[in-house]
Amino acid sequence: MGLGSYYANLFQLGYVAKDLDRAIALLEKKLGASGFAVAEYKIPVEFRGKTRDLAMRVAMGNARDHQIEVIQPLSGAVEHYREGIDFDRSTVVFHHVGLVVPGAVDAWHAMEEQVHASGDEFTVKFASDHDPNFQVRFAYVDTRAHYGHYTEYLWWSVGAKAGNQHIPDLAR
Repeated sequence: MGLGSYYANLFQLGYVAKDLDRAIALLEKKLGASGFAVAEYKIPVEFRGKTRDLAMRVAMGNARDHQIEVIQPLSGAVEHYREGIDFDRSTVVFHHVGLVVPGAVDAWHAMEEQVHASGDEFTVKFASDHDPNFQVRFAYVDTRAHYGHYTEYLWWSVGAKAGNQHIPDLAR
């Protein structure tokens, strides 16, 4: 399976914004997106090969079958959310597509190998595996030269799904 096959699992459209609340209001009005849940995170990530903290406010909502994510970068490893973006020009700026990696965690490892074999590299990687029943992973690959946007790969365990109505069941 090549990396292009993950696009069949396009799950999320990701945006960045300087003002998260204003961005949510716009997406609700213009896209009909709804059900936004807002959270603030400060998490350790592997950013361009080094461990750094990433602080952000995140809103997750839905527009029909797709999740809409809006990220307000706050501090730390946020360069990939700000590079080349004019926050004064638009309320929200398209940033990435989120592709689901279905299956067991071995599928995540296979995707990582495919990214490396493609010649691309991960900009950001995050894994929360402290509880075997609740595991979440995401990673960004800078595919702007190819597609004009980042590509985010997402994987979560069945336990993570049980606690979040915004994500599909990957236990297939």
